[in-house]
Amino acid sequence: MSRICGLALLVLLPSVALADGEANVSAYDYYAPETSGAVVVAADPPWTARVGLGVRASGVVLGDGGSGMGAGGELLVRLSRHFSTEIAAEYDRSTPAAGDTQRRDVPLTVGLRLHLAGPESRVSPYLVVAGGLDFAELDSATGHQSSTLLDGEVGGGLEVRLGQRIALVADTRVNGRTSLTNAPAFSDGVGFSLRLGAAFYY
Repeated sequence: MSRICGLALLVLLPSVALADGEANVSAYDYYAPETSGAVVVAADPPWTARVGLGVRASGVVLGDGGSGMGAGGELLVRLSRHFSTEIAAEYDRSTPAAGDTQRRDVPLTVGLRLHLAGPESRVSPYLVVAGGLDFAELDSATGHQSSTLLDGEVGGGLEVRLGQRIALVADTRVNGRTSLTNAPAFSDGVGFSLRLGAAFYY
């Protein structure tokens, strides 16, 4: 009888040990106890940086149908969970629709962004409104002209956060400009721009 019991124990003990080992492996594989069969996944850490510097390249279309390219930078300050401000400067060089002139614009603007996703999201779409002054110059066969314009912008974009310090940014904006000196050559009407760049946060 004792021999039979001993043989039974030899058969049962490896099975019990194997079952216990599988339970432990299952728990440690998911880094959390299996209370309800669900796997607990840690959330991304929130975006804690509040101040950033951005650089960008732009493609611009003037109100008269002309087009050009530009480059600029901006100071970004996160005010709250969903709002941030931008203080931006840019240099644009374009050819108006007439084709025989060269134009240069230096817009200086202040804007407000509404982020549709919170700081814990890696992808943050946003809406933006901005306004300021545009210092413009125009060279043509008849000579040189300059004017200061009121500049208003509205649009939307996307910020893709690569970590706590770097983000890729793309947005498109519709802008309206009107000359403060009533210069006919700078009566733009409505144009738009496409901007691609990166922001570095601190």
